[in-house]
Amino acid sequence: MGLTNAERQARWREKRDAKLANHPDVIERELMQQAERCGELGEAERLALADKLSGAAADYLRRSNGLSQMAWRLRLLVTPACVVIAILITLTTLAPVHAQDVRFYDAHGRTTGSARTDANGVTTFHDCAGRVTGSARTDRNGVTTFRDAAGRTTGSIRR
Repeated sequence: MGLTNAERQARWREKRDAKLANHPDVIERELMQQAERCGELGEAERLALADKLSGAAADYLRRSNGLSQMAWRLRLLVTPACVVIAILITLTTLAPVHAQDVRFYDAHGRTTGSARTDANGVTTFHDCAGRVTGSARTDRNGVTTFRDAAGRTTGSIRR
């Protein structure tokens, strides 16, 4: 037969208490309580307690140095990652502007048309049904050329 619930609980408590007894905070607390009563201890007991305290301090120092080294390794890993992220963000901001949409409304709030500017800077105009009515493009000299739905030039303007 297996263990009863009471036996399982007793084994679990023993394991828990053993873990707690070896925990650094518990050990430190016990040593500090003993150090507070050092006037009641004999010389040999005081020396043994001093050895235990110095051992605990050395353990904390080792743990502290290990954590410090781990932090430095993380910083060295984070720095290249941050540089890569900064470069990617910079590259994405240098990419052409995505399409921009503008809707036009009459005095009653009804849609009369829309304009969409693509990444190349060409603005295409649509009527309320979504049909293309024309386009406009500005060249590097600042001249904006307007075209109708068939692509024929209807006019131009210089900025």
